[in-house]
Amino acid sequence: MGYPSDGFTVPLRDLGDETPAWRGILTPVDAPRAAPVGVTSQFLEHAADYHERYANVEYFRALLDNAFARLERPPAPRTILDIGSGSGNSVIPLLDRFPDAFVVATDISAPLLAILRDHLAADERYRGRVALVAVDAVDAPLKRSSFDLAVGAAILHHVLAPERVVDACRLALRAGGVAVFLEPFEMGHAVLSLAYADIVDEARRRGDAGPGLEMVQHLLTDYEARRRPRDDPRFLEMDDKWMFTRGFFEEAARRGRWSECLVHAIHGADTPLTDQTRVNLKLGGGLDASALPGWAWDRLSACEQAFSPAARRELTFECAVVMRAWPGEAAIPASRAGWWFDADAPGRGVFVVDDDRAATVVVCHYGADRAPAWHVAGPAPWNAGEMRAPARPQAAQHAADTGDILALRFDSPARATLSWGAERVALVPQHPDSLSWSGAAGRERGGRWVEDRADAELWLVVEALEGRVFAALLAPDGWCVAVAAERGAASCAGEWMRFTGGQARGAAYRPPGPAEILGWARFTWIDSDRLVVRLPGGRHAVLRRAD
Repeated sequence: MGYPSDGFTVPLRDLGDETPAWRGILTPVDAPRAAPVGVTSQFLEHAADYHERYANVEYFRALLDNAFARLERPPAPRTILDIGSGSGNSVIPLLDRFPDAFVVATDISAPLLAILRDHLAADERYRGRVALVAVDAVDAPLKRSSFDLAVGAAILHHVLAPERVVDACRLALRAGGVAVFLEPFEMGHAVLSLAYADIVDEARRRGDAGPGLEMVQHLLTDYEARRRPRDDPRFLEMDDKWMFTRGFFEEAARRGRWSECLVHAIHGADTPLTDQTRVNLKLGGGLDASALPGWAWDRLSACEQAFSPAARRELTFECAVVMRAWPGEAAIPASRAGWWFDADAPGRGVFVVDDDRAATVVVCHYGADRAPAWHVAGPAPWNAGEMRAPARPQAAQHAADTGDILALRFDSPARATLSWGAERVALVPQHPDSLSWSGAAGRERGGRWVEDRADAELWLVVEALEGRVFAALLAPDGWCVAVAAERGAASCAGEWMRFTGGQARGAAYRPPGPAEILGWARFTWIDSDRLVVRLPGGRHAVLRRAD
């Protein structure tokens, strides 16, 4: 097995050092050692049975070939990220189709990857062309712009947060890279569930029973389960958690600023309900059409006839989704959110909270006495590409404005101008490779947070980076910063630092002095709207997302 050179933001370790049976399967060094969450024994202890039941390389080969054929410019990747590789249904077709490519095959199940490892080792064509990485797709520490092609073949409906996986693929792809997802879609299954409910009711009325009708009842229960609210804890115990809509992927394309999003049915048929029921009987219980009574097939046929032939072909059960990243980074509308600074005269920072409609700007600078100070302007709308608002001083969120107008204009994706009174400052991103607001981590962690109490005195501004955060704590006595590395799926830890003697407003340039370490910093996100922070001095505070 090969090692991925730069596809991850953290080093990888070999699981074989702990479990010899998993030798050659890698995992991030900071990956949790506890049992994975939201994954059932079907993929772990019973991985061999799952492989025996669902291994179908040729089927997935045909699906991927058909998806690639839809593109005007088929990919010619050098590096491929395969998500949810399992025992190799998608990995083998990718290796065969792209003989010069290196594949990073990822899955949350080390036992399934071990089956794939043994298969690959038996074929010299595949040796040295694959890295096997056991990692949760939702929290995989993928490095930005590292892959040409990302493939998720029937994986998104298994994970707890599928939107985060799609966003992570966008960031992991190079300019012009392609992602392919093969997933169940809700519309066809929703109509089929109505037909199944009718069949179950009729079977009760007739007093009919049998394995086919039992399978229909089981499928109907499964459909009902997958319509629960997303936060229902029962999803942790389910293998098949979701079905998708075209809107899910269109929203992901808008959010991630993909240049292309194609959705097409894997099977378009004139008799979709009866065809899918035959598939369900075979996969669910090894049954053939005779397992259902004739009247049940008549009910399915009558339901199909309620749709025109064209509408029947749109009752999709499975779809291939092909998405392409913008062909050049310059074409991507750059996020303006995050930290900016003056590269020629460092010594203060400017933090921007931006939702494409309005912005809040926080300037962390120093006073004439060389003590840290800060001002905030906004939220204020963008007008012709510029944000203008009065600046308010530190610890005065509700105080009168200073009368000075702060203006911020973006001259290019990597250049901005801050105007404040008579001062004009050229700014560049402090972290040009930051996820900022363009990915799930940026939206969940980044932005402005305020102490969750009526007499709030503390504010926090956060920029999400790859595997860490950069944060400034805004307090009555000034500001301090922390760079905190990830210590789990929802927490980061580092040190609070306070500089002195940096750049004062309107004064001649003076560089900041050495940093003073104020204590240990820890950030733990309870959910998307609540954050617990360990402050300098050891006290903990609960913060909420600011409006």
